[in-house]
Amino acid sequence: MLFTILLLAAALAAYGSTIPASAASTITVATCDESGLSQAINSAAAGDTIVFGCSGTITFLGESVYVYTIQKNLTIDGSGQTVILDGNRHGGDDYIGPYGSSIFLVTSGATLTLNGLTIKNGVGGTYSSCTSGCPQTNAGGAITVEQGTVTISNSTFTNNISSGLFGGGAIMTTLGTVNIDTSTFSNNTAWDKGGAIQALASTLNITNSTFSGNLTRVNGGAINIDGGTATISNSTFTNNTANAWGGAGSGGGVANTGDMTITNSTFSGNHAVAGGAMANEIGGLNVTDSTIVGNHADWWGNGILTGTKDEIYLAGGGTTTLKNTILANGPTRDGDGTFAFGGNCVTNGTLNDGGGNYSDDESCGASHVSTADLHLSTLANNGGPTQTIAIGSDSVARNIACISTINTDQRGYTRSTTGNTCDAGAYEFGAINPIKSTTLSAISGSGSYGGTATLTATLKTGSTAISGKTLTFTLNGTTVGTASTNASGVATLSTVSLSGISGGSH
Repeated sequence: MLFTILLLAAALAAYGSTIPASAASTITVATCDESGLSQAINSAAAGDTIVFGCSGTITFLGESVYVYTIQKNLTIDGSGQTVILDGNRHGGDDYIGPYGSSIFLVTSGATLTLNGLTIKNGVGGTYSSCTSGCPQTNAGGAITVEQGTVTISNSTFTNNISSGLFGGGAIMTTLGTVNIDTSTFSNNTAWDKGGAIQALASTLNITNSTFSGNLTRVNGGAINIDGGTATISNSTFTNNTANAWGGAGSGGGVANTGDMTITNSTFSGNHAVAGGAMANEIGGLNVTDSTIVGNHADWWGNGILTGTKDEIYLAGGGTTTLKNTILANGPTRDGDGTFAFGGNCVTNGTLNDGGGNYSDDESCGASHVSTADLHLSTLANNGGPTQTIAIGSDSVARNIACISTINTDQRGYTRSTTGNTCDAGAYEFGAINPIKSTTLSAISGSGSYGGTATLTATLKTGSTAISGKTLTFTLNGTTVGTASTNASGVATLSTVSLSGISGGSH
């Protein structure tokens, strides 16, 4: 006889908490292997949640274009455990693609929600499904979205690759929607566009996330947008590359031919042939309260390229608008800071100065200041979920007239509003970390009569996980144990005895 335990938990935390309703149906993966996860996915009904009673790496040993085709609304939640989905990337070189599996295909009308997972070594594209005479496929390295929806939180995507015609080292979406929060994309690769993400006529929403070390030989070292819309906020792009394997790509961080809005974000150390941080070819790009520092383009625009790079020419196109943004520290050529192709911005389209911008050269139509007067620090952990570049107390970018209406910086800290002034860039000097409501969410645990169950709860302040707090779990009013929250704010209490507990919900 099976039953479900509904958790009540008391948190020794600083603020009050609320416990939302449990999911209608929860399936627990007891053994972390391909068979255990496959059984859970196949048996789940639309709207079900899959959780894990184990930690481990699930390696997919076959070479298939997609391991799972998702045609129903489904949540896979690794909270409280360390769960890694491994596509088994192996073999290959610069000319012959690697072998392995892409993990998920999400089809029209379906929604896949992923939380607390690591997905690595996925392989999408030409060589993922056979060893000779391979048909061309266009899978993302880890996930492909075809008119479906994927929502990702508290997850990591690393070392995934796509060798397909369209790209998308970790994710490729066509006419779909992808929502990403508090996640990391690192060292993913695309032989075509979008080292981490390629979005074709899709909707992309990203917040509180980091993109580092991703690369492509074409456009969009981290992200490429072909049509559609993208909204990126409170995120960091660092050391992404858009000219791998002798390519000539644009947009070391991001490339855009749709409508892209970037707020409260930092771009540092990205590299491309054109547009070291960003390339806006024929679309609309709005950049507000952001810091674009230390990026590098071989040809045009260390910071932002507006226009279309075509072989050795720069064609017209694109409209870029900047507000409250800092651009600085791009390299010079042969010691000549006035090199015609260089500078923080290169434009053969429209570049609008929306006000409150600071640049250490005259290429962006912004206030021209010296690099030294900006008093920029290096990329570091200055609080919040992502790294930022701090400015000093005497930076010229401090206490300017607020052009934007965003009242927090990239860290989520409150911006100064005294005298209608704030700082330019993604970092507000002296900002205060605001008190946010604290939530405690419990996941249903299940087990058999006389057996054991695993109980899990997550503690967060706003969207930020709270670690190192002790949660006390009770069952039918009786304390059954305590557990501390980990870096993801998750506390897990394993092997809770169900002896003497009758069937039903508790």
